[in-house]
Amino acid sequence: MKSWHHSSLAVTDIDRAARFYRQAFGFETVFEVRGMSRQIADITGLRNLRCDLMQLRAPVGDHVLELIAFTGDAVPAAGPPDAPVRPGAGHVCFVVDDLDAALSHAQGHGARLLGTITAFEEGRAAYLIEPAGSVIELEQLDDGSPP
Repeated sequence: MKSWHHSSLAVTDIDRAARFYRQAFGFETVFEVRGMSRQIADITGLRNLRCDLMQLRAPVGDHVLELIAFTGDAVPAAGPPDAPVRPGAGHVCFVVDDLDAALSHAQGHGARLLGTITAFEEGRAAYLIEPAGSVIELEQLDDGSPP
């Protein structure tokens, strides 16, 4: 592996998701395409699939968060579960200095807490679902160092 380029999340509404990540965490849009069809159908093997895709860069580091809103008759009728437990689901994790403050801030921008704040050996963490349906983990490490 040469490098880690991006993490990708499927969302229900690209604009709503991007607005949340910009407002709650300071991301900036670095790439956007609307109505992608041939490429997304080819790479997934699902004919008649379309998507809107946006890549955002975090204010810390070089990692890119990719948001994809799928459309077309190839999208399953049933929505995704809240928790990222099905194959293909995912989440991103952000380390924060103050978990309670970060949760409050994210909730102020429309995120909803899933489950409860949970203690692990390295610190406390919580899952949130943002307004467009993707799952975020916020983690406060006991020693303040990266995981």
